[in-house]
Amino acid sequence: MEFSIWLTMVIASFVISVSPGAGAITTINSALNYGFKRSYAAIIGLQIGYLAQIIIVCIGLGGVIAASATLYNIIKWFGVLYLIYLGIMQFYAFTSNFKREKAKQKFKFSSIFIRACLINLTNPKAYRLPFSFYTAIFIFKRT
Repeated sequence: MEFSIWLTMVIASFVISVSPGAGAITTINSALNYGFKRSYAAIIGLQIGYLAQIIIVCIGLGGVIAASATLYNIIKWFGVLYLIYLGIMQFYAFTSNFKREKAKQKFKFSSIFIRACLINLTNPKAYRLPFSFYTAIFIFKRT
């Protein structure tokens, strides 16, 4: 891999990582509601979702998604609807400390993990970075 491609990928990854997005909001929400240690469920879920995106792109499905406007729109609108659903659920969520303590008792690692994983899997913006770079690295390297 050329150094310029690698450096561009590192810089873009850093900028995207520090900019707030659905993943950052999920992690913050989880930490505030369930505590620092229990927020690892969301963090691990987000990372597994991102790993799944990288695998999808590397095996070629990223190209299929990018080439098919219909499939891309289905994923995009599923993501939009899912984020709206999460926003509505958060709007009606608990607000008092008493209810937060009750929520900590109802913590389920699997539900937080799956929710976080779905947030990354249904985020079409997150597909752009791996698709752009891995396509440049693996496909253009052959030519």
